[in-house]
Amino acid sequence: MSSRRTQIVLLVVLIASTITLNFLWRHQPGKRVADHRPQSTTHPVESDRARALVVLRSWDSQRAAAYSSANAGALSRLYVPGSVAGANDVRMLRQYAKRGWRVTGMRIQILGIDLVDHSDNSLSLVVTERLAQATARATRSQVIRGDLARKSVVLPRAQTTVHRVELRRSAGSWLVNEVSTLGAQGKFSS
Repeated sequence: MSSRRTQIVLLVVLIASTITLNFLWRHQPGKRVADHRPQSTTHPVESDRARALVVLRSWDSQRAAAYSSANAGALSRLYVPGSVAGANDVRMLRQYAKRGWRVTGMRIQILGIDLVDHSDNSLSLVVTERLAQATARATRSQVIRGDLARKSVVLPRAQTTVHRVELRRSAGSWLVNEVSTLGAQGKFSS
């Protein structure tokens, strides 16, 4: 595997391991995630789980928008200040930007979600997911200068990963506090 491809695969692994979920809605970069509560009369456990899934999908949509616009400030605001996961995610975004790339069309496939604990201001989840789609696109300045051989690279699909995700609500917005990888399975594919 070439050094360039190895770097891309490692970057994809880091993206998938920080916290990525389904790209369903587009929001303005920098906008914080509001508390979305689906209207349902289902069993309370399922209702809580569904609300948690909506919160995470909305959060991930904003994360994908921050990556697409290479907006490190908007990405940082999706995390609790001082979050290690947030610092790693911002560092990854900046590495892409430094190399003249921005990541677009990020979509995560959620294979499972378990609500471990919750309160009005916190969510603790175990999420099984994988990066299903993303494209690294050369910035206009890099293409004009001719520094890059290709204008875009479809990133390989990542292996399935299980994360524990801790979210905190602050001023009505859900922010990621912690992400820990509990396991991984499968191989990368393109």
